[in-house]
Amino acid sequence: MAGRRASLLAAAADACLADLVLGAAFFRALSTRTVVWRSGRFTIDRRGLLREAEA
Repeated sequence: MAGRRASLLAAAADACLADLVLGAAFFRALSTRTVVWRSGRFTIDRRGLLREAEA
């Protein structure tokens, strides 16, 4: 979009879409105890400790 101006309506729609995606990621994070990081699978136990997940 170099040299082009986005309309105010398009910018507002993009901001709303970004908020929806971020909100979905936030609620997904609240609903799961499993984390995948650098090809490793980990779980968060009830005490909040990060442990390597069992296969």
